[in-house]
Amino acid sequence: MQNFSQTPLLDIYSTLQEHFKRLKPHERFSFVILNPDIQNSLYNGNTITLQGKEYIYRGYKTWLDLAHQLNSKMLTPIQKDENFIIITYEKLTQESFHAQNADAEQKYGKGSIFSEIHKNEEAGFLHTFYQALQNVKID
Repeated sequence: MQNFSQTPLLDIYSTLQEHFKRLKPHERFSFVILNPDIQNSLYNGNTITLQGKEYIYRGYKTWLDLAHQLNSKMLTPIQKDENFIIITYEKLTQESFHAQNADAEQKYGKGSIFSEIHKNEEAGFLHTFYQALQNVKID
């Protein structure tokens, strides 16, 4: 299993990008990282020394964002030991309602795949929607 706990993110991205080109949808790839919960108040890229070796810290958001960029989902991490975590990505299919050659009603209307997304359960949507309501000052 590949260990990315000392590898710069640019190298990780390149390695995973090449690997994911060869994966079929639903195939998985696992790797080891430094435990993001190892210490508080660290920023991505900070180094931490354990038993005389330096490791690069990255939070879970970095790994979630990377999974998204690789058209994959991040599965629940597994703790290898107190210092390291095993991350697994699963490649998603290329299917997307955005890519369909259909009119707006077929893509986004009632009964479409898009209509099945519960927007109020999407943090990004809900936050932006709430801010918009605050900005228009509806009484």
